[in-house]
Amino acid sequence: MENKTAYVSTCPGDLDIAQEFLSQRGYSIANAPIVARDADWPLFMSRHFSKLPECECIYLFSGWQSSPRARIEHALSNELGLDVIFQDPCITGDKIIEAVCNNFKLHPQKLQRNNHRTTTHISMARQLTDYLIRLHLKLSLEEVAYYTSGSHSTVLHSIKQVNNYLQTKDIIFIPLYQAVCEDLLRQPAASKTRVHTHAPSS
Repeated sequence: MENKTAYVSTCPGDLDIAQEFLSQRGYSIANAPIVARDADWPLFMSRHFSKLPECECIYLFSGWQSSPRARIEHALSNELGLDVIFQDPCITGDKIIEAVCNNFKLHPQKLQRNNHRTTTHISMARQLTDYLIRLHLKLSLEEVAYYTSGSHSTVLHSIKQVNNYLQTKDIIFIPLYQAVCEDLLRQPAASKTRVHTHAPSS
């Protein structure tokens, strides 16, 4: 696995969760995000900030916006063009559709079930779209169906199929599923920064 380094924000958070998430994706942590006494703050932060240029991404805990340290870290990581991984997701239906289409190499119109030209690849993309929208947006089956011009029954079938793919570790589906989950929220937060979130567990 590729050796990559991550900077973990110094704002309060569960370091074990960050370490597990990052290690699963091939990252080692470049800094030790322990809380310093107020008197040590300038020295502490200067040592931490010096690690940022060495890293590919920064991991921000929930509530980072209320931490002056984390806001500085976020601004610096933006200037350096680092990827940003937020502990808490902010996922929309449109972003799910974009992530699915990018990884399945499909035009968004192909996800619509009124588009009658269907292949196994397209069906799999529709099913994953339904599944992720249901998972993240907590919508009713009818509301989920709106996104792919489906119905209550087609969404139920999608959820069943995706769960089956995950349980059987389907060799075609799993890499696509993982790529979509990694790409969710990979939208430009600023001119240089890419944004990520935790991938949902099966």
